[in-house]
This record gives sequence, C-alpha cells and structure tokens, in this order.
Amino acid sequence: MEEKLYDRISQNYVALFQKVSYSRKDFFFRRYYDAISQAVLFSMFLAYPKSRVKFTDEFRRDLMLRFAKWTTGIEPEFVDTSHWKLNLGGGDVLQSTQTTQTSGKLHLSEVTKSGALMGRQRESLARRAPRPVQQLRYSPLVEHFLKKKRYHSSNLIQPLSMALTSAEDRCKLMDEKHAVLVDRATKARHESQEMLDKYVLFEKELKAEERDIAKKIQKAKKKLEIRRKEVLRLEAHEFANYLVSLNLLQRAET
Repeated sequence: MEEKLYDRISQNYVALFQKVSYSRKDFFFRRYYDAISQAVLFSMFLAYPKSRVKFTDEFRRDLMLRFAKWTTGIEPEFVDTSHWKLNLGGGDVLQSTQTTQTSGKLHLSEVTKSGALMGRQRESLARRAPRPVQQLRYSPLVEHFLKKKRYHSSNLIQPLSMALTSAEDRCKLMDEKHAVLVDRATKARHESQEMLDKYVLFEKELKAEERDIAKKIQKAKKKLEIRRKEVLRLEAHEFANYLVSLNLLQRAET
C-alpha cells in the first residue's frame, strides 16, 4: 500500500514539475516542500483530532525535512515552522501544541548546563563543522518515477558530488554554550551585587562607629578644657602647699 502511494506521489510530482513554466520553477519549488508540509499537517489535524497534542514543533520539523528530502534531495538546515497558522474559527490551534514543546525545551536547557555537557561542547566546537559529501542527481521522487518508467536516458545525467556543511548542530551547541555563559554572567552579577551591598552596609557601620568615637573624643576634650580652666583659676601657692605636704608624708613613712 505504501509503495502504491509513493508511486502516485512521485507521478503527480513529476507531472506538476512539467506543468510549471520554466521561468517560474525556481520560485514555485523553492518553498514547495514547506507548503505541502503545511497541507499535510492541516489534513492530519482534521483527520486525527485526538492526536493533535503530538503534532509538536519537532514533529512539524521532521515532516518538513521529509518532504524537502523527497522533492529536492537535500535536507535543509535551520528549518522553522513558526510561521505556520491554522485557524479553525477559534484562533490558531497550533499554539496549543507549542506549549508542550516549549516546556520540554526549558527542561532540556536545564539539563544541558551540566559540566560534562560543557566539556563535550568544547570538544565539538574546537573542531571544524563536518562537511559530508552528498551525491546530487535526482530528487527521490523523480528518481523513483524514472525507475518505474525505466527511462534509459536517465543515466545520461551524472551525479554531482558536493560537500555540504552541517552547521545546524554546531549552531545549537553554540546557542547552548551561550545560554550557559549568560547564566554564569547573571549569577556573577548577582554575587557582585550582594558583595557590593555588604560593603555598603559595612561602610555605614564603620562611619557610625567613627561618629561615636568622635563624639567621645569631643566630650573628653571638653572635660579636659574645663579642668584646665579650674586649675588656672586656683592660686599657685595652694598647689605648692599640697606638694610640700606630700613630701613630708613620704619622709615620715620612711
């Protein structure tokens, strides 16, 4: 059954490719896999309403990659499905599945902050992004159609070897590493702010202590000044009599 369906898909795709004018082929098929992926997803939304929670962003991405591979022979990178909209009268129903996917990504971002993963990221980022060589000739749908029809002229086109850089995984590692660095910077900023607050509090306590000591010193100076004035007001002979009396007492004791 699957083979018959694939035969029909390949035949219809080749027929569509032939009907589109040469001047419009690049424009039409540039995002054809995107449009057909949306159409299939919308059909599945209507056909399987109980399974809509499973049509997450990852599922849509895999769907688009599959149709891109079938129609172009290449799996594009940095696939984005955020522009897909499906309004059945009550708003965009695709947003309901985005919540589940977002929570999963948040949980994954917490897991990727471990030290072991950071070590693997450094090891991966230290090397150059891989460039696997691919043989470009026909798309899988066209190749399947030609095999079914058994066209001998299809062998006249030689495959083209091309090294395609796999940059998406590397960019994901960079994003994860950047997220970890941002988290570390945030923690460092909080710690520095806490240390600054402690310093400001300690400085206030020191200044308060300095003010108390300055007040005590001021009081002591006032007392000394008062005592100095009292001494100056008394006559000198009284202090002389005190000294003589003390001297006599010391002699008497000896």
